[in-house]
Amino acid sequence: MNIRKAIHAELTRRGYTEVASDPELLIAYDTEAKDKLKSSPFRVGIGLGSFGGNVGGSVNVGSPSVQSYQEGQLVIHAVDAAANREVWLGTLTGRVDTTTLDEATVARAVALAMQDFPRKGTGP
Repeated sequence: MNIRKAIHAELTRRGYTEVASDPELLIAYDTEAKDKLKSSPFRVGIGLGSFGGNVGGSVNVGSPSVQSYQEGQLVIHAVDAAANREVWLGTLTGRVDTTTLDEATVARAVALAMQDFPRKGTGP
């Protein structure tokens, strides 16, 4: 499923219908992906303890690491066609794994971006 179909399904679920001419709303979307780095800092842990007459201690050292990942952003715009002005904006930003980007994942992302989009008759 592509993003357009997922947006169409979400709008239909909220009571909107697509028309060929004279629409009240125009819907547009943008996507962007960026390469990001996540670093885990160098860590040292020290522990001391005693039980009875015995005393023990330990030292744990974690080495730093860097991971690269892709961060994606989906932006959905609703424009009042008559006034030609944006009346609603929904965004979602998160880690993207293109190997698992299936129909259900796209639909879930669109639903999250549009979670506060009003049902037909209540705005925008």
